Amino acid sequence: MPGGANTRRDLIDTVLAEMSLLAAGQAAAPEDVSQVDRAIEPAVARYQALEILGDLDIENLADEFLTPVAILVADTLLDQYGIPRGLETDPSAWNAKVKRATDEMRIMRAMRPTYSVLQVNYY
Repeated sequence: MPGGANTRRDLIDTVLAEMSLLAAGQAAAPEDVSQVDRAIEPAVARYQALEILGDLDIENLADEFLTPVAILVADTLLDQYGIPRGLETDPSAWNAKVKRATDEMRIMRAMRPTYSVLQVNYY
């Protein structure tokens, strides 16, 4: 069952937190908010073209989609912020995080009903 709804601003804050640019209780800088806001649509379009993300309502994002989508958007922004791909001491940690997010989104997308007619081939 889908969780609660998150706004675009919730997504922006989660993206900044995933990039370690926003600590708990800290307000985001307006420049960061506008830069992440501009990056959301191209990032979502990119991952939809790769068939990782399905149709998402960014203004009303379910809880289970918030963190994986935020990680995927953050991945597109790391170079703009000059943040290396290995946020921790292990350079493969970020890549593993992105892989886990893409796998989660593919699984959640595959589990959704298509509401289309299944064509059967009789041999």
